[in-house]
Amino acid sequence: MVLLGLWTLFTSELTTPLAATPTDALVLEIIRLIFYAIAGIGGVVALTIAYRKQRLGEAAEAREESKLFAEQFAAAADQLSSEQAANRLGGVYAMASLADDWDHGRQKCVNVLCAYLRMPYDPPHLPENATAEQALDYKHARQERQVRHAIFDAIGERLRTEPVEGRTWHHCNFDFSGATIDGGDLHKAVFAGPVSFRKAQFPEGLLFARGAKFLDGILFGGVVINGGAISLFEAEFSDLAQFADMEVTAGSLNFSGAIFRGFTTFRYTRFAGGEVGFGMQFDIDGSRFEGEVHFEEAAFTGTDVSFRGSTIVGGTLDFTSVDDWSHPPQFDDLQGRTPPGILLPAAVDAAALPSQPGGGDEQA
Repeated sequence: MVLLGLWTLFTSELTTPLAATPTDALVLEIIRLIFYAIAGIGGVVALTIAYRKQRLGEAAEAREESKLFAEQFAAAADQLSSEQAANRLGGVYAMASLADDWDHGRQKCVNVLCAYLRMPYDPPHLPENATAEQALDYKHARQERQVRHAIFDAIGERLRTEPVEGRTWHHCNFDFSGATIDGGDLHKAVFAGPVSFRKAQFPEGLLFARGAKFLDGILFGGVVINGGAISLFEAEFSDLAQFADMEVTAGSLNFSGAIFRGFTTFRYTRFAGGEVGFGMQFDIDGSRFEGEVHFEEAAFTGTDVSFRGSTIVGGTLDFTSVDDWSHPPQFDDLQGRTPPGILLPAAVDAAALPSQPGGGDEQA
């Protein structure tokens, strides 16, 4: 249509008396313009075809990549379900490696690793005069513990790196709810997404999270510490820190040097044994509270809870609604008065509280 219009425009016989007969040079110029137009249109068509081919190629490549990731995911998941501990250990490393490369499936891989930790588990114990069957069970339990600790190692290792958009795990959701945890290394890990340990059991071993940073909420509701230890020494809690309904009957929970910037609650928590520390250890400042910390309906009945060396900066430690104060926490020397930021139960006299000068033994 365009070419026909050009030809008609420049070659049709003019009807006016003044119209001149086209010269050969003019005809050649018209033909040249027509060829230019043809070339331009051809170029546009070629670019359109090339673009469509590129899009089709990219789509095919994306489908192939997605298929490859799906196959690798299935293979890693299959390894994790193996009866052989060595295969399960290989599955941990395979799933973690896949999560490094698969941006759209990273959370899916992390979910599988966390789900593995939530599976029923009994820590290894070898009874006296064990039978051959008990000795074999003990061996298998020790191997299983190695697999579970490898998952924590993989998570901690990746969360200690610098965050890179689309490459690292920092913004993933980590759900350890209901897990039985007998050790793990999360020191200096940075969690930018939500973390849940709700109703997890800590019967033995040490969950080492010294210097960890929790930028989003962390849930410890319903956790039972009945022989294990959790070290949150120098940890930072920037958002909600929910330790409600916990039960500490044996073992230890260490917040020494920790910083609480958001709302923190220990509502309904029962401190019945073991040790809970918030205070100073050797030459490091104690915990720093910048938000509200509530101990509503908490019971201090037997655990040695210490706030020695703690600093309250614009925050509040609210003990006004505790349920049981028979074994109260320790503070620095209060000199017979309640310092700003600490709200004691109405019937409690600050002069009667157990207090000591700052200091203490080294503890990680």
